Parts: sequence; structure tokens; C-alpha cells
Amino acid sequence: MDNIFTVSTKNIQWSFRTVKGEKLEQSGFAIGEGTATAPSDAVQAYPRYLYSLDPSLRIIQADGSHNCMPVFDEMTTVPVRDGVVSHVFHLVDPAYPVKVRLIVTAFFESDVMTSQLEIENNGNAKITLMNRDAVCLTLAAPPESCITTFQGGWGREMTGVCEDAIPFGVLKHQTHWMIRTTWPDWPGCFIALGGHAGEEHGRVFGAALAWPGAWQYKTGRLPWDNDRIFFSAGVQDDPSELAAGAVYRSPEVVMTGSDKGVGQASRNFHKFALGGGIYNPQAPRRVVLNSWEGVYFTFDEAKLISMMDGAAELGAEMFVLDDGWFGNGEFQRNHDRAGLGDWEVNTEKLPGGLEKLIAEAHKRGLEFGLWVEPEMVNPGSRLFTEHPDWAMAIPNRDRIAMRNQYVLDLSRPEVEEYIYNAVSSILAAHPGIHYIKWDHNCESHNLGSAALGSNQGALSELHNSAYLRIMAKLRSEFPNVTFQLCSSGGGRAEFGAMRYHEEFWGSDETNGLKRIAIQWGFSHFFPAEAIASHIGRYGDGDFKLRCDVAMTARLGVELSPDAITAESRNVVAKGIAEYKKLRKFLHSAELYRGRSPHSSEVTELTFVAGDKHEAVLFAFKRNCEARTEKIHASGLDPELKYRVSEVNADADERFSAGVFTGCELMSGGLEIKFPARFASAVAHLTVEK
Repeated sequence: MDNIFTVSTKNIQWSFRTVKGEKLEQSGFAIGEGTATAPSDAVQAYPRYLYSLDPSLRIIQADGSHNCMPVFDEMTTVPVRDGVVSHVFHLVDPAYPVKVRLIVTAFFESDVMTSQLEIENNGNAKITLMNRDAVCLTLAAPPESCITTFQGGWGREMTGVCEDAIPFGVLKHQTHWMIRTTWPDWPGCFIALGGHAGEEHGRVFGAALAWPGAWQYKTGRLPWDNDRIFFSAGVQDDPSELAAGAVYRSPEVVMTGSDKGVGQASRNFHKFALGGGIYNPQAPRRVVLNSWEGVYFTFDEAKLISMMDGAAELGAEMFVLDDGWFGNGEFQRNHDRAGLGDWEVNTEKLPGGLEKLIAEAHKRGLEFGLWVEPEMVNPGSRLFTEHPDWAMAIPNRDRIAMRNQYVLDLSRPEVEEYIYNAVSSILAAHPGIHYIKWDHNCESHNLGSAALGSNQGALSELHNSAYLRIMAKLRSEFPNVTFQLCSSGGGRAEFGAMRYHEEFWGSDETNGLKRIAIQWGFSHFFPAEAIASHIGRYGDGDFKLRCDVAMTARLGVELSPDAITAESRNVVAKGIAEYKKLRKFLHSAELYRGRSPHSSEVTELTFVAGDKHEAVLFAFKRNCEARTEKIHASGLDPELKYRVSEVNADADERFSAGVFTGCELMSGGLEIKFPARFASAVAHLTVEK
């Protein structure tokens, strides 16, 4: 008997059916209220081949056959929590002892679904997994459909926003880098179903891989099937052995759909993140002063305590000691060539240890945080001297160092245990540490493990699964410690790792002007509170602009306060005070993007309350002389009247306060007087009762 199964949220549907009680077919991913997919759109789930596309599931059986054709057994539902339900499609291979489970979880309120694959080897011999996509679906899409992708690198994360027509054949995005997963290509995209992807109009499908390892996603269109797009995503299809009796679990792919443009799809991702897609989303994010750009490796107790004085005067709530606090003797961390792996306090720099610094921070009303890079090791360290085999290495090849360091091999259980113990022992010994900046500054050029033998293709999955297990254990043991995800900036910012982190360091680029485009890119997937953005000492624009840019994310400071003038310190202190007043609202409001920094000299961001009764409008101008410009709000109620007042004002008034309708602010715009080539303005909008 044939059955039809539909997984739904408020605005999207993913439909499946069985044919002759055996073959499981998916009839497409539909977007928009009242939208359904026709049976003629159906394609088989996990066929041996899918037209000219690679199969989404390919297994080399124990007998050497490249052969897996599972058929439908049953579908079960598993309630996760209110508004979240998992639908599990169980399939079995009638010819081989292999079970397959497709797990589709619907998050009703956020209009998001996740898809995950499980493969169970019930035989008595190992099998080899090749293609193992977490999702493979079809989208009804006219020929003029486009895909928007995101690229970047160090200091320019997520700044390569590219929209291209989807060609015939297969278009593949991927990274073979095993650890730094968001450079040069970010593991997510938007597909506009019928032309250009509008910010607030048009049907859009969005997807993001939740995985910190090597990944791929593919889109495809066939000449004889011009009204449909195939999309699949998962890990890189390197061969990975699955032992008898073992179960493989793929990463999840997070997906959404919108009939109101890319902006609504982004807001769906934000709701997913704020509903648990990032760790502890309801906790307030503190204003951090991080020591790195203020002192780098050169400091002592007196200098750090002086920085704490300055941090408190600015209004910061957390002092974070960055790199350089550990290692002793010949392995002192006075530069990047020594010390990684030796996680004991440098007693020459810090004779009072971390406890003295924690106490001094608390005296000033500050919490204390610490930088670590536990997945790395310097050749110049006691750890490497004792355990050189713990670092990744390609068999029969010399190791290649990057930044004078190697990546530790987490596929080894003893290394996984060491890294967990290294961090947990620091936190257990110093309960006054409330923040960990977890960095990852090196991509491995030595993608091999002597411990894996013939199973080298599994290294990425085994390494990153161990990393996620470490984070899960640390979060369970230290739930109130904030963890920042960092990898030379935003090189690891994706939903898989963010389940265990409150925030990520968006970029090592602290130039506020350049941060506008970086944060614009990340805002397509992550809410403001997840993106750490610090006011830096260097760069274009004045300190007001730097404060205003940081307000659109999680504001912090990246300098030594005594290195800037008293006047600049006053500007920063004022900006922090204004941010604190708005922080709760900004981190719960819906974000509407205006003009793109990639196509306009002026960029708008409007944070809007769910009931439309309050909003904050940010405007940034670049690369043109002082002038008056119409700035357009978005997302307001056109019928309501809003009182508009300036936030974080300086001596140059940007606009005249007044009362305007939502329609006037969105269509006509607010007239802003920008006083300099690089300038900003912030307006607070409240409903006039």
C-alpha cells in the first residue's frame, strides 16, 4: 500500500511517498503558504544513480560491490520538544545487512528543517562509505533561478557574496580543508527560485551545513528536466570504513524556505539559532575587553592590571587574557614558536598565577576570561617532545608546519582525552574563569594519521567528531562559562560547532569600516549576538563609527585603553553605555538589511521588534565626501507613527528628531547629514501612542 508523508513547518513542506510499499520517493521541497508538490515531481530517495548526478548514498559492500539500494520499511515520529518533531524514515537493503535512516526534524516556529543520515552495518565485516549526503532533495524552479554563495579568507570573511545563474550539469562547492571549514568557501547558500534573490521578495531556499570538517554541497539541473533543481549536501566523499555492528551518523544540514526573499530566510536562521542552534542563546552577552591587540605577547601582571583599570573605566564587563600566558623555561610563550600544548601558567610573567589576575578583575567589577588553542602543538614544546606521534602526519612524508605549529590528531582517543583534560583542569582549578576564547590558528597540511592505517579517508570525520564530543562534555561540566569560537577569526563559524559556543570571533580584522561587509555576510545566517565585534585601535573612521559598527553585533574592545587619547576613551565609554541600553533589544529583534555594502556607498540595518513597536536603524557611509543622504528603514508597520531620536550622538547632529509614519521612514527615508567621508548614524524608533 502506498503512503504519503509530509514534514511541515509554517511555510515549508518536504513531501515523501512510498511506491508499491517499497520504494521511497520524495516529491520535493515546497515553499510558501498553501504550496504543495505534485507527485510528478517525485524522485527516489537513495537510488543507485540519480540521472547524471552522483548518487547521494554510495557504499562499497564487504564483497567489493558498489551497491546499496535500500527500500522503505517504516516511518516513525519522535517529539523533541514543543514545536520540534523528528520524522525518521527507516530503510533496509534487501540484499545486504545495511539499514539506512533519514532523520528530518521540523522546527515549526522558526520555519527550519534539519536533515541527517544514519547508516547501520549489521553484517560481520566492515563496509566502506563513499557518498553519504545528509540531504538530497528537489526544488521546483524556473530556468532563470540563481544561487548565492559566500566566500572569504583571513580578514575578509564572508565578503565574497556571489549570485550566479544555476547552469546545466552539477555545480559543486566544497572544502577539503579538514578543520578551517569556512575559508575560502562557506558551507551554505541561498537558491532564488525564479531569478534574482531579492532581499524582501521572491521564493528562496536556504541551506547551511552544521559541520566543522570537510564538506560539500551540490546543485544540478538537467537539460531534459529544466523546471527542477537538485540539491544535496554532506561531508566530502572520502572513503570511510564502517566496522561490523557500527552506526555512522552524518552531520546535519539546516534548511529553510521563504516566499519573502533572502531577508526572511535569514531571519528564519536567526530564530533557529536563538531557539537553540547556538549555545545558551538567552544569556546576555557581556562587553569584553580582549588583551591581544593591546599587548600581544609582551606583558606582565602590572600591565594587565592597568588594562583592567582602563576596561572598567570604559564600562567593559569582562577582561580576557589572550595568547602568551603559558609555557615555562625554554618553552615560554613569548612568541608563536613555542609553548602550544604546555598549558601551565608562565610563572616569570605571572608570578601570582591566574588567581591573582582573577581577583584583580573581580575587584574592578570585571569577570575574567582566558585564551586557549588546545588542538595545536608547537614543535618547541614539552608536549611535542614527549609525544611527537600525537601530531597529524601523512605517512612517509615530512611534516609541514604552519605558523610554527601542528594540529593534534584527535582521531587518537588518548589525544581527545588529553585536550579535554587540558581545558577542564584549567576551569576546575580556576572557577573564577567565566569565558574561554577557543582559537584554532592552523589548518593542517599534514592530513594523515599513523593510527588509522588504511582508513585515512575517515580522518576528518573522526577528528571533528572528537572535537564536538570534547565541547559537549565541557558544556555539560561548565554550563555557565562562555565559549567563543575562533579560528584566525571566522574560519570555523558554522552551526555544528556553534551548538557549543555562545559566539564566534567574526574576523581578526578590527577596522570598523571593513567589518561592515564581514558582518553583513555573516548576518545571512547568524543573529547579532553570535558575532563578536570589537572596537579596535586602528583603521578607517572615528571611534563613534567603530562603536556603531560593533553595536550591530556583540560589542567588545580590542585595544589597551591607555594607548588612545582621553577624548577617544570618552567616545568609546559613551558608545558602550548606549549599547548596554539597547543590547537586550538588539539581541532579540528581527534584522532587516537595506542596501548592500557591495553595491552601495551607504548601508542600512534595521532591528525591529516582533510587534513593530520599536526599532533601531543603523546607517553607515563609506568612500564619499560629507553629504546628506536619505536612509531607508525596513520592516516597520507603515501605518504606525514612530518617534525618531538619535542614539550615540556626537557634536555633529545627524538628523532632527521628530515623528514619522512607518511608510515615510521606509519609502521616503530619513534625511541624514553625514559629516565626514566615513561616518555613521543610529536612530531609535518608538511608537508614538
